[in-house]
Amino acid sequence: MIMRYSFIKNMIVAALLSVAQVTAAAEDVYIEESSNGKISYSVSSSVVTLTVSPATDYYITVDDIVVQKTIDGGSLNSQRASGPGVASKLPLTPVNVDDTGKGTYTFNLIEGYGAYVTATFTECMSMSPSIEISDWIYGDTPVLPIVNGNTSKGDVTYYYKNVRDKDYGSTVPVNVGEYHLFAVIAAKGHYKSAKTSEIPFSITKAPLTITAKSYTIRQGSALPTFEATYEGFKNNETSAVLTKQPAITTATSASEPGEYEITISGAEAQNYEISYVKGKLTIVDADALFVRAKSYTIKYGDELPTFEFTSEGATIEGTPTISCEATSASPVGTYPIVITKVSMAH
Repeated sequence: MIMRYSFIKNMIVAALLSVAQVTAAAEDVYIEESSNGKISYSVSSSVVTLTVSPATDYYITVDDIVVQKTIDGGSLNSQRASGPGVASKLPLTPVNVDDTGKGTYTFNLIEGYGAYVTATFTECMSMSPSIEISDWIYGDTPVLPIVNGNTSKGDVTYYYKNVRDKDYGSTVPVNVGEYHLFAVIAAKGHYKSAKTSEIPFSITKAPLTITAKSYTIRQGSALPTFEATYEGFKNNETSAVLTKQPAITTATSASEPGEYEITISGAEAQNYEISYVKGKLTIVDADALFVRAKSYTIKYGDELPTFEFTSEGATIEGTPTISCEATSASPVGTYPIVITKVSMAH
């Protein structure tokens, strides 16, 4: 049995089998290598198995592999020099073949005849795909890129990078920033792999509104601990993601009764565009408080009583200070009882 490769234009003569009794011998095999693909064979009984491997960016179809029955005769050297006498065509069956034609094929030898196998490998076609994508807002579902010109329907892998970074990666970005994107389409069937050009896109800041709460206090009361509410956080985030917390300013506890703005500002966050809503501090008049000292009558020389008082209106905080300039030795007369240092509970 003889096997050889020969070239006719872009055609590869893959095998020449001269079989008297359906057997194979290694010394009868002659193969010429090709950069466009390879074919090897094995024989079991009367069945020949071809193993076909197109080179990168080449493909082959079953119709591109031609198996012809040869007329037996001639020496090995004369077969190589002049080629076999060709008779009728033999049927070829794909067994395990991918979309590039790579795989195994089988055909049956006919006793007393050889087989002449030719194969034409074709260069895969090129694609010129393009890619497009829209910007999106932080926290929204990332926009899926659109690839145009994927003629082969090959698998697509997307590659992203921040403009400040050097390397690309396949992880979809989530934080606010300026990015570049390209796509690679895997080789498939009769098409080569292809890469799109790089395009820019952005993830923009999400809106976040911070509102100062409003409060009402009585004049002279201590200011409350001011708080704010937040609207617009994404991904279950809280004010903890702020890189700088907001500052709140308003009137003081000594301010006159009236309405005062509670202003809020100064917050910072990587992924949010922040706006503010002012609150209102209302200071109202304190309740009136009337404190009266009780009156007493004593005899000359008696000890002074424990002075007491009555109050009306607001609640007194603590105990007032009550004093009288008279003593047990003071002359007979009338003396004022004075209340000082009165504090109201707020």
